[in-house]
Amino acid sequence: MRISLLLCTFGFFREMRPSEPFVVEYLTGPDRTVTTEELYREVYPFGTYSVLIQLVLVFLVTDILRYKPIIILSACAGIVLFGILLWTNTLLELLIAQIFYGTFMASEVAYYTYIYAKVEKSRYQIVSAHARSAILCGKFLGGVLAQVLVSTNSLNYRQLHFISFGSQIVSVVIALALPPVQQSIYFYKADGGNEEQIEDNP
Repeated sequence: MRISLLLCTFGFFREMRPSEPFVVEYLTGPDRTVTTEELYREVYPFGTYSVLIQLVLVFLVTDILRYKPIIILSACAGIVLFGILLWTNTLLELLIAQIFYGTFMASEVAYYTYIYAKVEKSRYQIVSAHARSAILCGKFLGGVLAQVLVSTNSLNYRQLHFISFGSQIVSVVIALALPPVQQSIYFYKADGGNEEQIEDNP
């Protein structure tokens, strides 16, 4: 029960990013020096390739590092990403932010793999469903919150990034509280016939 709760809470805060629906408006607005053409021709393609390359790298090391470090890395990358978006304004710095965006997105694989490494098989479906629901709830709340705050002029686009930044800090704290995985489940599984997984006891 504790593992399920931590995973769901982490997934919720990781995805609760109200700045995301208005990121284009923010990046091309008065707080930045980037034009719309630069954003679509240079920044976004660079971010796409960053995700693609890091997906391969993260896939190769996730099993070796046993998931939790990659989950923590994902949350830390989110903090750096939103920190750069908040306190820098040049094109070069925005391209650097896309590297951390690639890490942030590519590391998501460790979140789901952790479930299968730490939860007993009979609970795979229910824990996966809870985790997925928490992620969708985080995205939904982030989108609704952004729309309400912007529509009512309560916050501007930049201020929404402070909420996203704070949400990533919370996700780091939760990630640190996750219990470590003692045994990998794919390429580097320990020999000796010990196939028992740690149960997610209440």
